[in-house]
Amino acid sequence: MKKARAAPLFRFILGFYFPFVALLALALVAILALLGWAAVRYWFFAPLLVPVIVVFGFTLVQFLWAVRIVAQQPPPANDLELPWPRKGLRRLYELVENVAREHDLPAPDEIRLAPDTVAYVYENEEDQRILVIGGLAMTLLTQQALAGVVAHELAHFAAGDTRLSRRGYRRGIMIGLLEYQFRSQRGSFLNPLVWLLRLYHLLYAWVSGVYSRQQEFAADRHSLAEAGKWSAATTLLHVTLLEQLPYVRLSDIAEASAEMNEAMDRIFAEHHRRAQGLTPADWQDALRTALAQTPSPFDTHPPLRQRLAALGVSPRKALRLALESTGAPARELLPEWDTIEKRLTEQLMLVYHQYEQARREAAQIMLGRPLP
Repeated sequence: MKKARAAPLFRFILGFYFPFVALLALALVAILALLGWAAVRYWFFAPLLVPVIVVFGFTLVQFLWAVRIVAQQPPPANDLELPWPRKGLRRLYELVENVAREHDLPAPDEIRLAPDTVAYVYENEEDQRILVIGGLAMTLLTQQALAGVVAHELAHFAAGDTRLSRRGYRRGIMIGLLEYQFRSQRGSFLNPLVWLLRLYHLLYAWVSGVYSRQQEFAADRHSLAEAGKWSAATTLLHVTLLEQLPYVRLSDIAEASAEMNEAMDRIFAEHHRRAQGLTPADWQDALRTALAQTPSPFDTHPPLRQRLAALGVSPRKALRLALESTGAPARELLPEWDTIEKRLTEQLMLVYHQYEQARREAAQIMLGRPLP
């Protein structure tokens, strides 16, 4: 797979982040030592130096606090992932292995299922390649379209994206913690070293976005080669446009069910039923909304208009084909789909029921009475 042009710069910025923070911390220690010596040696300047010492000292404490949290952070885990015996996923493994072989892409060591996604990939702490396929993909896509999605995801293994993502995990936490501290404590902005670090964070976010978008385009080319431009484009539309339609959004279905305390054991079947009930006008409104979205320089994915243009497909024709698309459903690859769907639904609904319970408890505390 062709490497992204931004890859060398991204790797450098990624690798230099912790040394850069360490250099700033050493600079803070040196500045504090110098200011402390000056305050003692020239005591009559102490009233002017003490506030500066407090500001720089507080920034050093913020650094050390963030480092301690990051050092104690366990490896990333997704509790919603559902491992399943390989025997039950035999046909799915065969499809994935065929795609990997045809396009000379790395095959995953394990396939897992999840309720809240279409598909994604990552490498765990044991360097195993994990492909996660969501219930949405199994109910929404045909087998041909699923093969295109798989080719797209496996391309991220080939590009080394998953390894870089794992390397960037703790850096992302560190950046988030420090940015939170800087925003919460306004006095931090008096320290010029804080602005220097925030500029690094801004550069990190921009280069990361550029790199990610380039890799998404490259991965789309593998999806194109596997499924053809029309199938790749219609799959992209299905995945993208449903997020513009609250009535059929999986999260909205789960949230409404939890709020009404309704029983739900086959959420993907309900999602598919609602999607089938959409009119062409609904899809056209969603397409206009998606095409009108303004891209940000920090986006990790290119906008829909650019991705369709790269595939060589017009949005309107892609939508027409998406509405007419037929083929064997991906869920037929899983003989135990009914059982899997119930397990995935239980996992997802548990999260939303816990969220709803927490919301009700918070409201009860604020209002002094239980919610109906």
